[in-house]
Amino acid sequence: MKLNQTFLMGLLLIPSVFAAPVLETLQVGSDQRKMLTYVPSGLEPGSPLIISIHGMDQDPNYQHSNTRWDQVADTARFAVVYPQSMQSGFSTWDINTKSSSNKDIQFFLAIIDDMEKRHKIDRNRVYLGGFSMGGMISYLAMGVIADKIAAFAPISGYLMGGDSYHSSRPIPIIHTHGTSDGVVSYSGVANIVSGWRTRNGCPGQATTTQPRSGTTRDFWGPCDEGVDMVLVTIQGKDHEPSGTSVEIWNFVKNYSLGPAGFGFKTKAKISLNPGVTQVAKLETNGEGTVSFSISAGADKDKFVLNESDLSFKEAPDYQASGSNQYAVSITAKEGDKTATLDMTVTILKPQTPYKGTAWAIPGKIEVEDYDVGSDENPSYSDLGGGSASEQTDYRTDRVDVIKSIGNGYAVGHTQTGEWMEYTVDVKAEGEYTLEANAVSGNDGSSFRLFIGDEPITENITVPNTDANYATYDVVTAKTSVLSKGTHVIRLEITGNWVDIDWLNFSNGITSIRNTLKYNISDVKSCRLYNIKGAYMGTFNASDLTSLKHELQKSNMKAGAYMVRSTDGHVNKFIKLRNNKF
Repeated sequence: MKLNQTFLMGLLLIPSVFAAPVLETLQVGSDQRKMLTYVPSGLEPGSPLIISIHGMDQDPNYQHSNTRWDQVADTARFAVVYPQSMQSGFSTWDINTKSSSNKDIQFFLAIIDDMEKRHKIDRNRVYLGGFSMGGMISYLAMGVIADKIAAFAPISGYLMGGDSYHSSRPIPIIHTHGTSDGVVSYSGVANIVSGWRTRNGCPGQATTTQPRSGTTRDFWGPCDEGVDMVLVTIQGKDHEPSGTSVEIWNFVKNYSLGPAGFGFKTKAKISLNPGVTQVAKLETNGEGTVSFSISAGADKDKFVLNESDLSFKEAPDYQASGSNQYAVSITAKEGDKTATLDMTVTILKPQTPYKGTAWAIPGKIEVEDYDVGSDENPSYSDLGGGSASEQTDYRTDRVDVIKSIGNGYAVGHTQTGEWMEYTVDVKAEGEYTLEANAVSGNDGSSFRLFIGDEPITENITVPNTDANYATYDVVTAKTSVLSKGTHVIRLEITGNWVDIDWLNFSNGITSIRNTLKYNISDVKSCRLYNIKGAYMGTFNASDLTSLKHELQKSNMKAGAYMVRSTDGHVNKFIKLRNNKF
């Protein structure tokens, strides 16, 4: 069954509470099996489960550190289990016994039973995949327990001795593989995909896209019973984890073995900034008329319901000493069906500007000066993966702050889903022109700005102009109407590998700073402003002669102008008379 869900964007918004993986044991027949379990704090009943299987002679910690499913699960709200094998070498997982008597298959089924019993996961939304030999046993499981697994996600692994392509139903599959895999050859992928494509009744022709540089995505669908198949090919990648957990989740989350029972979609754990009254808009998976009531909770008298809108009667402040948590239980009714949600609302310690003062708009924001947050209220989310040799000691947290122009800094090595936040003071309500000084050597690099969950810009693409990430250039966009006052702006990376130096907000008039450096020969590309500071255009010019030619071609009017390099470090006044200096 395919579910109707929206694409997962901005994955790493503020998690309410961080959990930690736990190594646990589970009795399966006569064997005591081990598994690493990750359950986000306050996980709602009826949430999905992902089983992520390690490769030959690896372990759950390796699988966890390379997939980082926890960073997806915190906001997408699902549980993750990393099973541990009992054997080693070519017997790490039993990829030969294609029946329910397979002890590893029995282990996976026991995990589902255990997670349903302890954490009330939704048995209809269990997804299974793994790396290398973990991918191989994923294919074996397709032929044995397709009635228990809603979708499969093998990575760099398939049954090298051949597959029977038999399953109890058509099954959704997303397979990821590198073309330079020296262990499980990419050359065998086509046959495996073709066999399962035939079994699933998929169209013969794929729809091919390129989600990022060096990666292609072949999509076949719809197949029988509404399933789809995807092959993600990574050019030049050897036999190593793919880092595609977000892409895998966006595929598998669309599938269920059956309808879910009546329950809440609203999160049980909610975090709010001080001074906010609105708590949540209550939602269920019901299809009819649903009524809500406040039924219990130690702090129920502090809340009020207006149909499905839950709010505080009075906005709470953060308490430096004492509790900042409020408990309330909500009951939902649809006909004779009921569900109860035990909620905990946490008031967060406020984040503060890095240098103590909110950034003024109109004005410039240095991207490396994101706010100072806390564990429970972070001001950034960073996936890691930057080059340690390029990072600086400007900030001591996880964000990749790098050297940029001159002695300046930028945020680099960015990945989709990362974000930083900035407290701003908007001086006047209105739309603003945004300039961002950025560079990318990757196709598809982009970012977007938000206030809360509302976007204030469109997705802003940074073109692939410099493989060495040395020459920054300015990209421009328009904001929506910003209201006057203090806000927190979130800069969210929506396309990998863009380095960003600064953001500048203007309301049509650009402030021009004098500097001590006037050597126009340093200019590769420059912007022109009239004497009032209004932006006139960007021109490619390495000296005054080439700039003159560019201005003559543009039919620029006579007058005084400021030439400013796109990196902001070279300024020079010029006077233009009848298209001549």
